[in-house]
Amino acid sequence: MAKTLNKLLKAQVGKGGKKYWRYAGFASRVEWCGAFVWWCLHHCSEKYEYMKASQNPFYVPNVEAWAKKHGRNIKKSKAKRGDIITFDWNGNGSGDHIGFFWSGDPTGTFTTIEGNTGGGAGHVMMRTRYASQLNMVIRLKKEKIAPTSEEKPKTTTTTKKAKKSVSTPISATYKVLPSVGMNVRKEPKVKSERVGGIPYGVKFHASRKKGNWVYAPDYKGWVCLGSEKEKYLKKVN
Repeated sequence: MAKTLNKLLKAQVGKGGKKYWRYAGFASRVEWCGAFVWWCLHHCSEKYEYMKASQNPFYVPNVEAWAKKHGRNIKKSKAKRGDIITFDWNGNGSGDHIGFFWSGDPTGTFTTIEGNTGGGAGHVMMRTRYASQLNMVIRLKKEKIAPTSEEKPKTTTTTKKAKKSVSTPISATYKVLPSVGMNVRKEPKVKSERVGGIPYGVKFHASRKKGNWVYAPDYKGWVCLGSEKEKYLKKVN
């Protein structure tokens, strides 16, 4: 599982530089502090807006120039864990080493995580540094990544649910009007099973009403009242 930048940095402490300079495209050892920064930014779970390989982010002065151009350099006193920092060992005002700020007081003594340090071929190490050595603090912006289809919030269409028709108790007497009589249905709907019939002119008792249907307990089923254009039943009591 990919780690956040800070977790990834801590996990690199003690490692040699081969995988970093090779990832940056170098076949043999180079001064790989910039390659270490590049590798970390590409392998953490967070995505940051940073330099492209074609801009040579492995050369520290290029990184500083890019940061100034894009307004990513901040006050040294504001440095916090995960910020990129550069150092000026030569005292000429231009950075020649790069790493990450880890903890401490950027105006005094602080701790870093850097690659290509510790002598010889170098390793990734936590080092104690001083404000006088600090040349620039760079805070990267996180990329705005469009959510995947899985991450996108689902759009729900609000529709008004039809009110569920509930039968209400009644006590009424109806007379059948059609000459062919009326069907009695198992449920209060036209396509429901027919359970009987009531002849023309017959009066029957209804105990419940649901929509335009009434329930005839003596016939153990539902009878349709009709519509506005045509009435099938006449209420007589």
